[in-house]
Amino acid sequence: MHPFKSLAFACTNLTHSIVIRKSMLRIFRFFLLFGLCVTGHVNAESNTPQSIWQFGVGLGAYSIPDYPGAKHINRVITPIPYISYHGPYLHIRNGRISTFLFNSENIDIDISADGTPPVKSDKNNLRQGMPDLDPVLEIGPALTYKLRESDNSKLSFDVSLRYGVATDLSHTQGIGWVSNPRIKYQLKYQQWYFRTGLGPIYADSEHNSYYYGVPDVLSTANRPAYTAPSGYSGFLWSFGLQRKVKQLKYDAYIRLINLEGGKVAESPLIEAHQSALAGLAVTWLFTNR
Repeated sequence: MHPFKSLAFACTNLTHSIVIRKSMLRIFRFFLLFGLCVTGHVNAESNTPQSIWQFGVGLGAYSIPDYPGAKHINRVITPIPYISYHGPYLHIRNGRISTFLFNSENIDIDISADGTPPVKSDKNNLRQGMPDLDPVLEIGPALTYKLRESDNSKLSFDVSLRYGVATDLSHTQGIGWVSNPRIKYQLKYQQWYFRTGLGPIYADSEHNSYYYGVPDVLSTANRPAYTAPSGYSGFLWSFGLQRKVKQLKYDAYIRLINLEGGKVAESPLIEAHQSALAGLAVTWLFTNR
């Protein structure tokens, strides 16, 4: 082969390899952050006045669609960190920092976080020719009102309002607001912890358009231009289960979203009106208190 052709071939392969590695690094960073939230979803409540730290490291396996309504699934196995803190004025649990802003006997105001993975448009049939989507971190306040509580169970009403930021760590883009008022129920039985919640999803036009919008310049005969409206955007049901055996913690989590009747249901980027997110994790706890 001609030396210049050999050099060009080598450079092409190197560039392709760097792109793949950057893409995998973005996915890994997202699932690392996602693991921090998901693995804490079914932590038990603590009534002890003293401060208790708990650290751990584990392995998680996740199955997540590009976005609700997409058929392409991201399946990733990744190491995950674990942090839990129960103190007299601050709790880190259930993917939230609580009693940091305000709390009373029946009302907690804390911080909620969620996110979505990066999307490679060339792997999504309906997004061919469109820009990739960066991973999204959503964060904002949440209010929880306790409807009923006993030693082993709790029923509450939760309202969160999060602002989304899309970033690949080299640039950021605000993508608007999303809210998910839910009824939540938590039950403790021996070494088992069960958690479930359900409620509607509301989002503004900017947030919905990030996932479901099609600009005029990217429209095709099979993908018409579309601006996603604000309002009701689907219904969410979540279920979590956890069991501790000595210093090992086992978690299972599933989240179901139904887009039927939502403002984005007519988007040309939606392939299915039902989506499921699932995760499994095993965590080794450095302390067992």
